[in-house]
This record gives sequence, structure tokens and C-alpha cells, in this order.
Amino acid sequence: MTLLGISSDQPGRDIASLDFFKGREAWGWYGEAYLEAASVLIRECLTGEEKSFVHVIPIMFLFRQSIEIKLKEIVLLSHSYLGTTPKNLPTHQIMDHWQEACQLSLSIDSTHSSEDIAAQNAMNNLIAEMQ
Repeated sequence: MTLLGISSDQPGRDIASLDFFKGREAWGWYGEAYLEAASVLIRECLTGEEKSFVHVIPIMFLFRQSIEIKLKEIVLLSHSYLGTTPKNLPTHQIMDHWQEACQLSLSIDSTHSSEDIAAQNAMNNLIAEMQ
């Protein structure tokens, strides 16, 4: 069995022994799982015998969940690096998480190129659409 690229037949990598639900590392696993599930549904929609687009809403949900969880992971890791405490982690407001991640990135490194700013603005627009 393979889960997120980890095979149960790989020596020393027993899936049943992995603790997905505890600790800071769990955020990454959840985000990756939602992203992988969305990718599977997209492939099925595009290559399946029945090219059904009934999965569009679940795909968008999975992408949004993946982004939310990845932003929470960034916020947690940034706060850990800075020795500070997260503010809005329990909420599902991805714009709040995005804005906090942007503020934390400035606390870590205040230099941003024009490409960084353009990417940040594009991401801001995408997240605003997902709210």
C-alpha cells in the first residue's frame, strides 16, 4: 500500500506506525493529502471513461483545504522560528492566515523583490476569491 509516496513495503516505513494526527508535522501531511486527493479527482475527470465534471466542487474544496492547512503550517513554522505565538490558527479564514504569513515573512526577512511582491499580490487575489 502506498500513501503520499510512502509504501508499506519499504523497509522501516510502516504506514500503520506513522502518527498523522499529532504534532506540528501533521499539518504538512493533511495539506499534502488534500492536494493529492484533488489531483486524483482531476485526473479522473480528465482521463476517466465518463468525463464528468460533478467533482468540480469537491476539487475546489480540497484545493482550498490544502491552501488553508499549508498556510497554517507556514504560520506555525514561522512563529516557531521567531519564538512567538500564533493568533488565528483555529479559524478557517484563509485570508487571515495569508496576511499573518505575509507579516511573519517580513519579520523573518524584510527584503522582497518586485517578483516577490507580484507573487504575493497574485496569491492575495486568489485567496480573496476563495473566501
